[in-house]
Amino acid sequence: MVLSHAFWQRRFNGDAAVVGATLRINAEPFTIVGVARPGFAGTEPLITDLWIGAGAIDVADPGHGDARGNRNQSSVLVLARLRAGVSRSQAADTLDVIGRRLAATYPAPTRPERVEVAAGTFFTLDPGLEPIVAVALMVVGLVLLIACGNVANLMLARAVSRQREIAVRLAIGAARARIVRQLVVEALLLSVTAGAAALLLSTWVLRALYAFGVGLLPFSWAMSLTLAPDIRVFAYTLAVAIAGGLAFGLAPALQAVSPDIVRALGDARAIGGRHVSGARLRKALVVVQVAGSMVLLAAAGLLLRGLLTAQALDLGFTTRGVVYGEFDLGAEQYSAQRASWFTEAMAGRAAAMPSVTAAAITSHVPLHGGVRRLTIRLADRPAADPIPATVTRVSPGYFDVLDIAFVAGRHLTAADAGMPVVVVSDGLARRFWPGDTALGKALVADAWRGTRVVIGVVRDAANGAIWREKEMSVYLPLDSRSALDATAMIVRSSGDPAAVRADLESAAAALDPDLRFTAASLDALLRLWLLPSRVAAASAGILALLALLLAASGLYAVLSYSVSHRLREIGIRMALGATARDVSALVLADAGRMIGGGLAIGLVAAAAAAPLLGRFLFGVSALDPLTLAIVCAVLGAVGVTAAYVPASRAARLAPLSVLRVE
Repeated sequence: MVLSHAFWQRRFNGDAAVVGATLRINAEPFTIVGVARPGFAGTEPLITDLWIGAGAIDVADPGHGDARGNRNQSSVLVLARLRAGVSRSQAADTLDVIGRRLAATYPAPTRPERVEVAAGTFFTLDPGLEPIVAVALMVVGLVLLIACGNVANLMLARAVSRQREIAVRLAIGAARARIVRQLVVEALLLSVTAGAAALLLSTWVLRALYAFGVGLLPFSWAMSLTLAPDIRVFAYTLAVAIAGGLAFGLAPALQAVSPDIVRALGDARAIGGRHVSGARLRKALVVVQVAGSMVLLAAAGLLLRGLLTAQALDLGFTTRGVVYGEFDLGAEQYSAQRASWFTEAMAGRAAAMPSVTAAAITSHVPLHGGVRRLTIRLADRPAADPIPATVTRVSPGYFDVLDIAFVAGRHLTAADAGMPVVVVSDGLARRFWPGDTALGKALVADAWRGTRVVIGVVRDAANGAIWREKEMSVYLPLDSRSALDATAMIVRSSGDPAAVRADLESAAAALDPDLRFTAASLDALLRLWLLPSRVAAASAGILALLALLLAASGLYAVLSYSVSHRLREIGIRMALGATARDVSALVLADAGRMIGGGLAIGLVAAAAAAPLLGRFLFGVSALDPLTLAIVCAVLGAVGVTAAYVPASRAARLAPLSVLRVE
């Protein structure tokens, strides 16, 4: 046996003499041959580990056996270190050849199906989290783009105000490259300073959000995360700051050094009644800001609609009032006879509780991890296509607890224990016997001893992830031989779930004080499934509102700046008979073109980005017309409101005073 460094420190106080000593597991002696160094330096380990030989697994974990000789194992994890010069793709090709040879040597149904090679790291991203990360990166990136667009507009305005200074420097021989370099350095100093402030602020905010988020979890879980920034975070922040400074500081710098020197020295603001320096670029930046806001608002709206849909999702069963308790009899070295006694006694005590209306024992709680699957075939047509289905062992009362309705047939009873019977889901029945009854038909599976006769058909119900389609399912009666498969008790109660949880834990402790029994409500488990959607919707909503505010302020700034540089044009128009309404319409039309262009681009971008949200939409179309229409209306209304102030200011101008000043 090899001890982890944490176990060595806690149990033996770091005594090196422990190597060679004996440590007993389940009364069996194991010789300590070494201590492994800590894997995460500087962190407090949450778990202390022991490593033993694979051949001794059955001693330390009775009933599970050595996976190396078990042909029914669904998967095997192998850790290996590649030789120097060998790539992961080369290793994958070699293992693929080995897998094909094994498949030919060991034919169906237990032949290897595929060999996957992944990077050996503890920080691999779970595939289920990839959409969340993609959405987060998209949202944060768009907000950064919109904010940089605003900064670029301010830099452009500043550059225009300095055109006379820059023109003088160019006229006396200053190199354009030197001036561009100065302006870019100014932009970089601004972005790096802002990045440092943002890093400090984000650290504080992240700690507050972490504490708040842990409080929202439906279960009392302990998590330990290191939130202090390290060199990688500093490097990433610095890279983003420099990239943003260069990308949005270079264009204003180039714009500033390209004026007509004579015109700039004469009048840097008005050329033919209209200011042209940087106007197109500023408007293009506003269009980009509006488009980015459109994407964020569309994402937030779709996520919100998806969350509302998920809360009303038909799971095929009812979670309200259902409490479940988890236990593992195999880990406690229960015999089959003792396991049968415990499950029967626990079911009896739970059913006797005043607020409990139904109770059952099961091998799997819906929406919980550890879904078991089998390949099911027709007994009278073994050559027909097999169907993968989830398999759950249940005691009588299971379907009453979860309120799963029967389509045909009858419930499982105590007399069915040990009998070759099965209850199937409606989807499986329709797949195997379309247009015919499933009752009385026989099914087979590799893990079954003989055939099983269908005695009932129930509604399709979710077993795994709620964003999956309801899988086809089979339900087997729980008997004395399979009592060790039982991992949970489920009850339906009309009382307070917290009180029911406490009563169940007390009942389990009375039967076996050493058994680890933890209870929770099925509603809490459902809330846990919905938590990522809630977080995604809330985060996208907050950032979308921030982006909307930035886009509106950008539009307001550009229009105000444009009006201030079109005073001569507006004064001449009003002197020639233009009304205040005409002037307002002129400014609003300018705003409308920018808003319309942004909405058009944003709709296309939102349609392209919508598939990233697929897992969180729960049946809502990624191109939901109602959501997109509302977002367009909101964004248009905010844009018009932002444009109204500059438009009304332009309409109130006195033409004589403007022309006198000009």
